[in-house]
Amino acid sequence: MFGSFTYRSTTLGKQVTSPFAVYARVVNG
Repeated sequence: MFGSFTYRSTTLGKQVTSPFAVYARVVNG
């Protein structure tokens, strides 16, 4: 689930610069 979200962000071009990105990053490692 998280992986998909991260992938989506990359596709958008890192447009979403919200704290959510940080959370996803932590989950990723």
